[in-house]
Amino acid sequence: MILLAVGTESFSFHRLVAAVDAAAPHLGDEVFAQIGSSTHVPVNCASERLVPFERMRELLESASRVVCHAGAGTTLLAIAFGHVPVVLPRRRRFGEHVDDHQVLFAERLAERELVLLASDETQVPELLRRAPVRGAARPEGRGAEALCDHLFASVASTGPRTPAATRRAA
Repeated sequence: MILLAVGTESFSFHRLVAAVDAAAPHLGDEVFAQIGSSTHVPVNCASERLVPFERMRELLESASRVVCHAGAGTTLLAIAFGHVPVVLPRRRRFGEHVDDHQVLFAERLAERELVLLASDETQVPELLRRAPVRGAARPEGRGAEALCDHLFASVASTGPRTPAATRRAA
């Protein structure tokens, strides 16, 4: 099963939900979508707006691949469960968030080959086809806690970002 997760943000992320919904019949696996406040309700896959945290853990455990927004909680949890998730950052210019911090976060993770970064929604289906099956790319000898500690330290080392730097990243 492929898991789509857009988190609990109040902003719609219909770009990602619609892209995965359109691709679902061609991905070779069933898709489950956690769609949050998305304005697009999938017709090609099962979906729920929100799922409890324990259910999300179960979905991550059973998913072969994950596609998600670049929210820190969702992305790091997917990585901790052994996924190399396909991520599409929310963008301010589309009204998907208040700024472009997800772009900066996703770029840092992509530099470390911890995620497959889609620059726009048209890249999502191909990246999903190329994404490794859960656990295939997990660093040996590193548990989920050690990996998350490393990620938090890496992201924290970027230092504070000014609003101007965030706007330039768009």
